[in-house]
Amino acid sequence: MNLIKITILIVLLLFTFCAYTQFNDFVSFEYSYDNAGNRIKRAVIEMPKKEQLLAEIDSTLKDNEIMDDDILASNNGLKNNIDEIEISVYPNPVRELLRIDIIGLNGSENINSQLIDLQGKVVRKERIKVSSNVICFSDIQPGTYFLQIFIDNKYQEYKIIRH
Repeated sequence: MNLIKITILIVLLLFTFCAYTQFNDFVSFEYSYDNAGNRIKRAVIEMPKKEQLLAEIDSTLKDNEIMDDDILASNNGLKNNIDEIEISVYPNPVRELLRIDIIGLNGSENINSQLIDLQGKVVRKERIKVSSNVICFSDIQPGTYFLQIFIDNKYQEYKIIRH
């Protein structure tokens, strides 16, 4: 009798796992935030099947129109502009590595970043030298932080959540 119960339990667990992995392949979540960085909406997005997605990518490549906005939207990131310079910070929330992409640099800008905790203490300060950067969060405690990116005399601030 116990063997039957164990077998049924194992079958149910395997079925649940298989159903979850199939669901997870075709579903994504999209989050909306207010100006303060608080999450105000979560939407379930049904992803196209791989064949559909590959066909769309092929047609896009043939037309030479790869849209950066579509790529960045899939990374749950933040995107802003300072004058003609576009800054993208993703993924947010972050676990280990936070990526900062800066598009539109002419090479003469002085770019710095600093990470500040909720008490106002500067946790990390870095000089940014290239247009694609990675900040390692492995030594930073989980919590909410503010990332400030300074380009010459202007700056943009992002609310970053570390899980």
